[in-house]
Amino acid sequence: MTAADVRRPDVDPARELCVFVGCHHVVAAIPARFVERLVLADEARTVSEAASGWIIGVDKNYFPAFDLGLLVGLPKLREAWVLARWTHRGKDVVVAFSTGRCLFVQPLPKVTRLPRQLFTSRRGGIVGVFSATSVRTGREAREGNQAREGNQAREGNQAREGNEAREGDEGREGDELPAGILLDPRRLIPEEELERAVKQLGSKTRRT
Repeated sequence: MTAADVRRPDVDPARELCVFVGCHHVVAAIPARFVERLVLADEARTVSEAASGWIIGVDKNYFPAFDLGLLVGLPKLREAWVLARWTHRGKDVVVAFSTGRCLFVQPLPKVTRLPRQLFTSRRGGIVGVFSATSVRTGREAREGNQAREGNQAREGNQAREGNEAREGDEGREGDELPAGILLDPRRLIPEEELERAVKQLGSKTRRT
């Protein structure tokens, strides 16, 4: 984030491509550059679960796991998994986040960044917020793909013919997804928690 971003609360992070997942009454956006793989709930198995850490298995691989709902102060989520990769202390780590339903992949809408000082823990994990009415459901995403293929004129006609109905639909969608949060997975997990999880994973893989 640049100094200009700090001075200006509403920024557009270059329309970064994100994976959008359900997170109870909000929708969470995870930048696609971190996403290694999306996994269905029944494709993962719990290998160990304890207060000191949680490990899941996907195929023949093991990953330290964290619940996205709990990380952001909400109830547990168990509908899908996002495997996220980043560099930690010079090495790549892949962490599994249990999430709600995977909704769609699309560019990030305009985001209002939140000062890190707002949070007492996991600072920087929630980067900012956005209006859920500016993102689309899976159906709308498919329609958006069609629009990119050449239906801009058709959409313009539809807007003129039924703008009021469309706005009513958007209002109902906004009721279902009233707010969105942009996440930085690297900062959702405090360093000591990640270190502990990585060590536990290493111990597990050595035994197997």
